[in-house]
Amino acid sequence: MHTAYRWDADPKAFQLRAVQAQLEGTDMVAQAPTGAGKTALAAGPHLWPGNEKKFTIMVCPLLTLEEEMCETFVTDFGLQAVALNSKNEACSPSLTSCSIKDILSYKYQIILVSPEMLQSRMFTNCILRNTRFMKDIISLFIDEAHCIVLWGTDFRKKYGTLGKVRAFLPRGTPVVAVSATLTPRVVRAIWASLHFAHSNTQSRYQNEGNDRPNVSIIVRACEHPLNTFADLAFAIPTNLQAITDIPKTYIYVDNIATGGEIIDYLNHRIDQNSSIATASEQVRASFRGIVRPFNATLSHRYRTLAMSHFCDGKIRILVCTDTAGMGCNIPDIDRVIQWKLSATFSHFIQHAGCAARGRGRTGVAVLLVERSAYNINIFNSGSTTKSTSVSHSKGKGKGNKRVDPVTDPPKEKREQADVRDYVLAHGLLRGESQGVDAIPNGAQPLLCEDSADEGLLVFVQSISCRCAVWARVFDNPYPLTPTVPCCDICVPSLFDRTRPPPLPPECRARNLKRGKPDLAVRDTLRTWRKAMFKTHHASAQYDETSILDDDLILVLVSHGSLNTQQALNLIQDKWPFHHMYADEL
Repeated sequence: MHTAYRWDADPKAFQLRAVQAQLEGTDMVAQAPTGAGKTALAAGPHLWPGNEKKFTIMVCPLLTLEEEMCETFVTDFGLQAVALNSKNEACSPSLTSCSIKDILSYKYQIILVSPEMLQSRMFTNCILRNTRFMKDIISLFIDEAHCIVLWGTDFRKKYGTLGKVRAFLPRGTPVVAVSATLTPRVVRAIWASLHFAHSNTQSRYQNEGNDRPNVSIIVRACEHPLNTFADLAFAIPTNLQAITDIPKTYIYVDNIATGGEIIDYLNHRIDQNSSIATASEQVRASFRGIVRPFNATLSHRYRTLAMSHFCDGKIRILVCTDTAGMGCNIPDIDRVIQWKLSATFSHFIQHAGCAARGRGRTGVAVLLVERSAYNINIFNSGSTTKSTSVSHSKGKGKGNKRVDPVTDPPKEKREQADVRDYVLAHGLLRGESQGVDAIPNGAQPLLCEDSADEGLLVFVQSISCRCAVWARVFDNPYPLTPTVPCCDICVPSLFDRTRPPPLPPECRARNLKRGKPDLAVRDTLRTWRKAMFKTHHASAQYDETSILDDDLILVLVSHGSLNTQQALNLIQDKWPFHHMYADEL
């Protein structure tokens, strides 16, 4: 492998063990950090004498990842690879598909498919039932194997039935499942779903951990109202001279519409930057389009072009969904920001793993969470743990049952003072504009191994090293040897890289009392709306209410006297034209 792949170092031990397992016909589950070289696990067996013309079926979750992996196998490993999907007419129900003909003539050593394609009638009849061809399979290789658990029960049910494919594999064909995020619960689920118990040999589990010692971790609560996105202000430096002053950044959102609003906000900050406002037209033009969306709803051509421009540095910030994260192979991403709590700890670790993948690089992963994430008291009555002698229950809970704070929140009502004391003791105010970053003085929350969020809330509310929580959840070695400041608990000065600007008191529209609408002002706003429509949208397919609908007008005229910022805070999250017409309104 060292010689054939022209590496400057020998293969890692886990790579050799995974290649050996496939040559021996042994099933394996492997966890290794993002960027650790998991792709080599599928390529390595092809170097064994006699395997040159054999093939591996590789399951990938995303079309973009399939295309990227095809290029990787050709350029990095010298293997011919093909992605079977709708783009190359592989969905043809007959053997007339060029891709199918080429596969059956052993043109390709790596066949990349989605779970749906792998279990389709076409693939089953043309490939899996072809016993003469299938006798030359090396292994069934499942990339991003955590998706079996993450998606297999609802979103993409074919992930949950991958184990059925074993019926078509020759006896002794190994199944290899790899991922960068495997909790013990997920490993057990994968083992059961892929029917490892029915294999001829004892399956193996290779755990290299998933720690990223070159990435600093920062977790803080959003200080400002979420619909202002002011907590993302740090993504755009104050003093901008060139686009390279903005670090290459992924901003992950769970909602595509929210992503669009974030893009508007960041572009607005660029436009309002004092250095840009006074710069030449040529300089201002260079900053246009450097913040872009990236998600599955966009065309393949756009995504390919956007990713190319991001790699080249022409785009500095991609606001994206999971589409951009899985299998990401960009070496120089400086910063990853997760906007609001992700569904599970694995989601965040997958996203954080995109940062600083290149050798010798360092990066930062930021988790900006809702303030409500600190309100959940993880010390449920009845929760106990063998690792501590301190009881956090309030008298009644003396059993040994571990309670999941996500799916089984405490039913008793908590006093307001208790809630306030709890959130402050677990770091709610750390990292805010006032610079109060003292180490939290509450009790360390306890991990529940089978929690629905995989311990993400414990990670957020931790009062000790966040990397220790990370290591505990994914069974990583600890203590670690980081090459950068570890986390905001160990090095609070990291907050200086993500601190939000203070908002003046008048910008807050909290607790504004709603009363009777001012009908005269309503009529004035309708007149203004009509004028805007005639001036700027006369040929549009929509009508004037799209500029500012009656519901938003009713909100504005029912709160008495408002300054500009208060009015914007009331409606801007529901007003698509706020960046265009806010000043005039």
